[in-house]
Amino acid sequence: MNVIGNSLVVFFSKILIGAFLFLSQIILARVLGPEGLGAYNLFLAINGMALLLGSLGFGTASIYLLNKEKKNFSQLFSNSIIFGFAWGLSLSFITFLLSILFPAAFNGLSYKYVVIALATIPFVILYNYCLPLLLAKFKIITWSAFSVLYSIFILSLSIVFVLFFGWGIEGAIYAVLMTVLINFILIFFHLLKSYKLIQRFDFPLFLNQLKFGISTYLGDIFSTINFKLNVFVVNIFLGVLNVGYYSVSYNIAALIFVIPYSLQQVLYPAWSSVSEEEVDQKTPRVARQAFLFSLLSAVFLAFIGRLFILFFYGRDFLPSITPFYFILPGGVCAAYAGIFFNNFFAKGKPHVTSLILIASLFLNILFDIILIPKIGVAGAALAASISYFFSAILAVALFWRMTKTSIKEIIFIRFSDITILYGRFSHLFTSVGKILNEISSQDIKGLKEYYEKKADEYDIIKETFESPRLYKKIMYSLRVEKMMAMLELEASDRVLEIGCGEGYYTKKVLQISKNVIATDISERFLRKAKRNTGNMAEGYVCCPAENLPFPDNSFDKVLMSEVIEHLLDWREGAKEIRRVLKPGGIMVISTPNKLSYFNVICHIKILLRNEPHDGDHIKEFSRPELSKLLKDYLLVEKYGYTNYFPLMAPSFLEKFIKFGSAKKFMETTEKILSKIPLIKEQGLVFYIKAKKL
Repeated sequence: MNVIGNSLVVFFSKILIGAFLFLSQIILARVLGPEGLGAYNLFLAINGMALLLGSLGFGTASIYLLNKEKKNFSQLFSNSIIFGFAWGLSLSFITFLLSILFPAAFNGLSYKYVVIALATIPFVILYNYCLPLLLAKFKIITWSAFSVLYSIFILSLSIVFVLFFGWGIEGAIYAVLMTVLINFILIFFHLLKSYKLIQRFDFPLFLNQLKFGISTYLGDIFSTINFKLNVFVVNIFLGVLNVGYYSVSYNIAALIFVIPYSLQQVLYPAWSSVSEEEVDQKTPRVARQAFLFSLLSAVFLAFIGRLFILFFYGRDFLPSITPFYFILPGGVCAAYAGIFFNNFFAKGKPHVTSLILIASLFLNILFDIILIPKIGVAGAALAASISYFFSAILAVALFWRMTKTSIKEIIFIRFSDITILYGRFSHLFTSVGKILNEISSQDIKGLKEYYEKKADEYDIIKETFESPRLYKKIMYSLRVEKMMAMLELEASDRVLEIGCGEGYYTKKVLQISKNVIATDISERFLRKAKRNTGNMAEGYVCCPAENLPFPDNSFDKVLMSEVIEHLLDWREGAKEIRRVLKPGGIMVISTPNKLSYFNVICHIKILLRNEPHDGDHIKEFSRPELSKLLKDYLLVEKYGYTNYFPLMAPSFLEKFIKFGSAKKFMETTEKILSKIPLIKEQGLVFYIKAKKL
């Protein structure tokens, strides 16, 4: 199994998840303020504590029993659904009793929202019983996709309910409820489609799941247990306003967990299927890597923490800064300890982790009681850090005692620890594409033959602009509108389109100007373009972009949509565009964003298959990179991004969604995303407008 490659998949999906959830928290913080955000996180904590009580390690047990003891997957799935539903209802009732017995813990949250939280609990349990089943089958990409989809729904529904409808805290809570319901339905039917659901409950297997799971369930949620607990403790001592401050400090510090969490999600199913000796041999190196990256992340966050909170959350959240600094060291310790916990799980000794965490939990409560009355919300953060540090010390000590591995081997970081990861990551953007594996880098004839064949194999317009999948139609239509708007066409303009393909853009341009020449390297694509445009263009010319058969200063506008990445020599293409443009003429081009999360995930997917890059791209660009390179030929005037994320829904649901409404929603969402630093540069496609001086 490719542990590093799969870890990268999880790593980048966690970055994406973190970005979406962070954005939703920013929106809610700005709209609801500290007290409203505190109430929202208290609502989330109710579900989180229910999950803490209800997890029972069922997901971890399913992974172990399937890979180590070769149990029947369909029966594990059936047991998880049947027990998960019954146990979820029971937990709702238990939580209801707790809200009556300990009302101070729920202060600041109205009874209505507590009831909604109770209704959500069964589906939270079911979703979290189903999701690990994908890991059990090593469906890392599918698992990541569902995890990302969850965060997309949270963000999208928060925008709709809170910003558009103005429902405030109520809208934020409804967004969570609907997200949980929709995502459980999607993952349930996905598993049902792939694996048969047995209509009976296997009690002996359930006892195995329960026996193994109970000894692990604290470990399954190690990264959140202290936070969920501290939310209630802070609420009891200090009120819901301080819950808002604490949640901000913890959520930013939790960014430390991204890398080690990615490793953990892949390591457990991988390690559970190999010998204990191999697991023990690999653990110290992985733990050192997790510690190194977590430490570097913590140092970076410490430098930017204050500015980060001020810029994104505003001055109202300044009290979050001190607890944020106090919790950072604990995050590093937690990430480091988590690797050893995976070792214990994989060797069938989850009780070791649970004993450590039970001790840590009591230590956290003790220091909460001591520190919160003295130093306020910072006391909760410091208590969490102390308990995480204690967990790491115990984990290292017990691993050393079990394996007799030297302390030096466990703790001291080596240069080789990072070279392997660096090599894998750099490979993502250095491997050549399918085209350059088939033809010479200078073989225009070979490139022409490649696209002649492609023209016969694909109907590109039907697969993109007219796709039966709603999200594809929306994404491509948004690209067209933004490109056409930037081109600023007038009826008198003489236009050159390079790489016209089947003529979709050509047809759009012809609606404004009839003085259009469409070019492509493929004769067959040009024939399709003629049919799709009614042969209305001034000319259809077969030629490579690097050798345009037109006089100097011939065109007012040049349009090149997602072509530059396919050129054998983009520099010659840029020179030719400059040559044929009139002085003051405009070029507008678009190309996939090399550094978008989606592009990176695509490369990782290819890496997992141990294949060379299987796309048609010869050279990929980031927006800053291409802007800088084009300055040698043209003056870059403007740029933008589009397609931040696909608005995906199951095919049967798309039948009930109107294209116009969905597109309008995406347009509004993109306007918001395009104004947020860092996030605005994560569009899947960017476009550039440049002028010939």
